[in-house]
Amino acid sequence: MATESQNSSATVPAHDQVGSPYFLHHSDNPRSNLIGMVLMGDNYNNWSRAMEISLSTKKKMVFVTGEIKKASCNRSYLASWIRVNNMILSWILNSIHPDLVPTVLYAESIVDVWANLRECFSPSNGPRIFHLEQKICTLAQCDDVVTKYYNNLRSYWDELNNLDPLPQCSCSAHSIITTQQENRHLFQFLMGLNPRYANVISQILLMNPLASVACAYALVLQDESHHQIQLDCPLSDQTSTLLSTHENNAPRPYTNSSYHGQPSSLGAPTPSANLAKWKNMSRS
Repeated sequence: MATESQNSSATVPAHDQVGSPYFLHHSDNPRSNLIGMVLMGDNYNNWSRAMEISLSTKKKMVFVTGEIKKASCNRSYLASWIRVNNMILSWILNSIHPDLVPTVLYAESIVDVWANLRECFSPSNGPRIFHLEQKICTLAQCDDVVTKYYNNLRSYWDELNNLDPLPQCSCSAHSIITTQQENRHLFQFLMGLNPRYANVISQILLMNPLASVACAYALVLQDESHHQIQLDCPLSDQTSTLLSTHENNAPRPYTNSSYHGQPSSLGAPTPSANLAKWKNMSRS
């Protein structure tokens, strides 16, 4: 069996074997939409990020970035390069709006297609960063559940970090900058929460060191679940009746009438009765 496997592998060119960027699986076809998203123009940042992730899993981003070029291929690789290039082009055509298809349909290389789309639709980072910062500052939970509010905020953070990433370095300042960003995210998350979470917010802010955003999110979720249980399990009518009956039958304190010779609610001697008893004892 091992000999047959080795022989079959020997008959397949190295560039067409599994693991090679040129390899196309039998499930790959030109009618696929890899990301389930359509490029409309204003969603270019999200679309390009999703496409990069999908193509990277198939080891095809090297064709998009131009790391593997047609001109650098020898004759044995040329046919495979054309096949992969056209497959990627088909995937992109399936994920853009029909009105945009003519702008990339006749491009020879996927590198040109990618560059054209970026030039046409990639906005300047400045306005987008401003818009994201504004969204983050004004976002509030209102009537949304905590999960929806947190996910919206998290998506803004991730996109902002993609457009304006932290500096990459190995110095000690990097950990300080990362911690500061994490604390800023924590404050932004807490500021937008519903006011009824004031108690749990106070507990989180008193922690030293401050909790991570993920930890704070978990604590708020627990508080939300506890509140929901109370709403879903009100006192039954029978329980309410028993509590009312117990309150009506409970011993009552002395009233002012007890001091005018009337019997108290506990059946104890009144002050007038005690005085009469003392007089009788004195006469005897």
